[in-house]
Amino acid sequence: ANCVCPGAVDTAMLRASTQVAAEAAGRSLEDALRERAAATPLRRLQSADSIASAVLFLASDDARDVTGQAIEVDGGEFMP
Repeated sequence: ANCVCPGAVDTAMLRASTQVAAEAAGRSLEDALRERAAATPLRRLQSADSIASAVLFLASDDARDVTGQAIEVDGGEFMP
């Protein structure tokens, strides 16, 4: 079994939760999202497409010998 471990993915849900936190802190959504992206080594939020690409890879024959792996798709946010 393998798993895909996404980081902060730019979705409506992330934007909604970030909006609530930003308003509570008196900040704009755009500033809060920029700060969140800047916290990752790649300096960007992940897209749903980048997560889907990892899943498609694992579902493909190219990954036939990949097993027991946790694939981090998080822009480098978590590096053990």
